[in-house]
Amino acid sequence: MHVDVYRNVNGGVWSLRDVATRRVFARATHVELREVSCVVSAAQRRRALREGVRNVHAVVRGNLVTHDGSRGRSRPTAAAGWVEVHYNPFRAGWFTARAENTTELCAVDRAERAIFDARGTAWMQGAMRRVLPPDDDLPLVLRALAQRRQRGIR
Repeated sequence: MHVDVYRNVNGGVWSLRDVATRRVFARATHVELREVSCVVSAAQRRRALREGVRNVHAVVRGNLVTHDGSRGRSRPTAAAGWVEVHYNPFRAGWFTARAENTTELCAVDRAERAIFDARGTAWMQGAMRRVLPPDDDLPLVLRALAQRRQRGIR
């Protein structure tokens, strides 16, 4: 089954949405996908920046392996080729991961496998990383960050 996975910030769980029907069919604390791609809607991201409010505009899309299922829940490690992946619309318009042995961020487009754990962390194995491209929305990002600071939101 081809699904979109995103973090439900209100419920503290992962939402699973069927790509074909666009309907959420489950919420889970643990999800595993194969053949994943990272999808960000630029227009919806701009809306989130403009309004200073998060919305669902970034998902990880892939083939569902399991969710809240019978598999063991061992935490992925860097030694096994897993990288921790993040998305923050107020920092970049891409999913990001740390470059190996540095503190620099790289953009992540796709990966062989992804695990989403109960702590709210996304891990990817075989992630295709590239240098971060320039953010065309940088003025909008800076304005949104200033607005969030005025409201006391981090």
